Amino acid sequence: MNWSMHQSMKKRTAILASVICLYTVGGCGAQPPVVDMNDTNMTQVSETDITFDEENMTQMSETQTLDDDKTDVNMTQVSQNGAGIQENDAYVYFFGTDCIYVVDKATDDARFLWKSDAFEPGYGMFDGKGILLGEKIYFLERVAGRLEDNGVYYEMFVLSRMNADGSGYEQAVARENSIYGYTGMYYSNGVLHLYNSYNTEGTRCYAVLADGNLGAEIPVEETKFLYQKALEEEWLDPSGLVYLTDREAFFVVTQDGKQTFERVDLHTKERTVIGEIEGQGSMSAVYQEGTFYYMLCDETRKATVGYLSVEDAAGGVLFELSDMTGYTKRFSPFSFGIRVSGDDLYYMDMRDYDAYLVRRCMTSSQQPMYFVEPVYRTKIHEVGTLAAQKHEIYAENNPEQVLGTVDIEWLSVDTSFAGAKKINAYLYEHEAENMLTQFENNVRRDEEFIDALSVPYSYDSEVPCVRYFDGNYVSFVQQGYDYFGGAHGLPLWEGYVFDLETGERLLLPDIISNTEAELKDLVTEYFGEIIDESPSDFWPDAKETVRESVSLEMTDFVLTDDGICFFMHPYSIAAYAMGFSEVTIPYAEFSGLRFSPKKS
Repeated sequence: MNWSMHQSMKKRTAILASVICLYTVGGCGAQPPVVDMNDTNMTQVSETDITFDEENMTQMSETQTLDDDKTDVNMTQVSQNGAGIQENDAYVYFFGTDCIYVVDKATDDARFLWKSDAFEPGYGMFDGKGILLGEKIYFLERVAGRLEDNGVYYEMFVLSRMNADGSGYEQAVARENSIYGYTGMYYSNGVLHLYNSYNTEGTRCYAVLADGNLGAEIPVEETKFLYQKALEEEWLDPSGLVYLTDREAFFVVTQDGKQTFERVDLHTKERTVIGEIEGQGSMSAVYQEGTFYYMLCDETRKATVGYLSVEDAAGGVLFELSDMTGYTKRFSPFSFGIRVSGDDLYYMDMRDYDAYLVRRCMTSSQQPMYFVEPVYRTKIHEVGTLAAQKHEIYAENNPEQVLGTVDIEWLSVDTSFAGAKKINAYLYEHEAENMLTQFENNVRRDEEFIDALSVPYSYDSEVPCVRYFDGNYVSFVQQGYDYFGGAHGLPLWEGYVFDLETGERLLLPDIISNTEAELKDLVTEYFGEIIDESPSDFWPDAKETVRESVSLEMTDFVLTDDGICFFMHPYSIAAYAMGFSEVTIPYAEFSGLRFSPKKS
C-alpha cells in the first residue's frame, strides 16, 4: 500500500485538534518580529490530531472541576504533547531549547522568534519541546550554572513562556521549583504536567487559566496522570518515548538490529508491538493521526524517511537522503530529524554547507521546497570547500579489533584566491598529516592495553563555520575532540587567520600593534567582567590564569565581524562542564590595526 492510499483509508472521526508530538508543540497572534537570519539555527515543534474519545480524556480532580478559574484555555484541544512543532492557521512554530523559529504560512517567510543568550548552533539545538495554550507559548529552556550552596555545576531544562508574538519572555516556573529539570511536558483538559521521566520526584502539575497563564500547583496524585504512575511503579522504561495520551504511550525501541514500534496501555500495562523496520542508527520519530513518521539515519549518513500505521501496520519508505555533498559534520538531517504538520513533512538539509529548512508535501509529487533564507550560514562555500580524511588503527594480532579512529575535516580554500595553494598545503600538513601521525604514536598496542580496551581511542576534528571573511582575510576555528580513555575526551580548539592573497598565516603581531603587556591587560579586563558576573562558575585564580595565558604568539583567538574573539579551554579557568569561555573585544579597543575589518 502506498502512502496516498493509506491516507485515504484512514478513519477520521470528530477530529478536534491537530497536534503532532516529537520523539525526544502552536502559535497565533500578531506577526512575529524579524530576527537576523544570518545568525544561527532553528528548532522544533509538534502536535497531533486528536480524535474525541472519552477514554482519552484526562480525569480532573474534584478540586479542579469546581474551581471556575481553572477553565481549560481551549476545550477543543483535548490534549497536547510537548514536542518540536506546533501551528495555527497563520504560523508554524519550531522549538529548540535555546530558540524558537517560525514560518509564516501565507508568505513562507521564516525567522527566529526568540533566542536565548546561550544559543549556539550545533548538535541538539533542535531538540526542543513546547506547547501553545491560548496566546501563550510554553517551552522547555536549557539553563546552566552553579548551585549557590555547594558550587556544583548543573544543566537542566526549566519551563519558560512568552506571548505567541515573541514578546513577554519569562521563566514560568521558578528555577528552585525545578531542581530536577524536566524531560517532557503534557497538557490535558486544563492541567499542564511537567515531568522528568528519570526522576518522578521532579514532576509538577499546574492548572491552566482561561487566559493561558498558569494557576495553582496541583498535587500529582489528584491529576491521575497514568504515565507518572507507571514511572513511579517502575514497570515502564521511558526510553524511546514518542507520544503520550491519557491512557497510552507510544515508543520506538532499538533492539536486535531493528526499530520496533510499540504501544503501551498505561492502565492495563499491556504492551503491543505495532510493527518493525530493519536497520540501526539514529532514529527520530513523530506521531500524527494514528501514524508514525520516522527518519532513520545509518552510519553511512544515509537517512530513510518512512511511515507506519498504528491501526494495520501498513507502511513504507517515503524518500531517502543520501547525497552528503556540501554537508558539514556538525549539520545534517540527523540533527533535526523530521516534523509533520498535516500533509507537510519538514526536515533539515544543507546546500553549499549552509543549513536550510525543507518542506515536502506527502500527498503530491512536487519537489521539496527549500526556504529562501538558510537557518544558519557557515560562510564555508564563500571561501572554498571542506576536505575530509578518515583512518582506523587495528590490532596487529586481531585485524578486526579497532584500537582507534581518526575523522578529520579541514578547510580547502578555492584556487581563485592567490594564496590558496600555500594555505591548503599548510592546513593539510598541520590538520591531517601531523594529527594522524600524533594519534598513531599515542595509541598503545601492547596486549594488556588491548585486552582492557572497551571503547576505541578517537580523534575527531571539524570546521563548523567561517567566523570572518572579507575577500582578503579568512578566519575560523578548527574544533577537535581527543579521546584517550576516561569519562570523556578533551575538546581542542585552534584559531586560524590567513591572508588570502599571500597565503600566510597571521598571528596577533600581524594584526595589532599592542605590546604584550597591553594585550594582557586588555584580555584580562574583558575576561574579568564575565568572571565577576558569576564568580562561582570559575576557579578562584581564573583571572591570574588568563593573564599568564595571554601572549602575542598565542593561537587561542579568531577574527569575527565584531572584533577579536579570545577563548580559554575547558579546565583552564573553569570546570570541564563549563566548556570554552570566550570574550570578543571590539577592534576599536586595539591600537594600530594592521588591516581594515569589514563593517558588521
